[in-house]
Amino acid sequence: MIDFFEYSDLITKLNDWNKSYADGKPVVSDAVYDEEYKKLKEFELSNPDMIDSESPTQKVIDSSEGFAKVEHEVPMLSIANSMNLNELRAWSTDKVAKKCDKQTIEFKIDGLALSLTYIDGQLSDAVTRGDGKTGDRVFANALRIDDIPKTIPQMGKVEIRGEVVWLKMILRSTTNI
Repeated sequence: MIDFFEYSDLITKLNDWNKSYADGKPVVSDAVYDEEYKKLKEFELSNPDMIDSESPTQKVIDSSEGFAKVEHEVPMLSIANSMNLNELRAWSTDKVAKKCDKQTIEFKIDGLALSLTYIDGQLSDAVTRGDGKTGDRVFANALRIDDIPKTIPQMGKVEIRGEVVWLKMILRSTTNI
């Protein structure tokens, strides 16, 4: 187990490596990075009250140049804030039915629409919905989300679309005096 000073040094080192990676000039292998990142996470799990806001576990990778724009092969449509069944039917008839043989409607949790692309089972890209035609490449950030599978048991090219949702539990207590 590392101490707090090693933890602070590790934050600096990992942030430097993240910047190099984002600039397209990685300075260490994925295995070396993953090993150091694991040490960082272990320290934070054991010391949650000492977590530094600059830790790579506390933020997504910053892109000072902005995100690369990516055109979707198939548009990512939005339900356009349909608030009742009639609005949803009108939207569906106008936008979707002309392009689809079959439609499925399900409840939606609002978050950040994300398209994940896998090639031969390996996560190869992550793009936001954007305006539906063009989104932002957020692949490096998606790699930081533990719940996004980095591999799937599927060959060929597969695109999976869904929502990134951050669930936050708030504990409130009151005391009557």
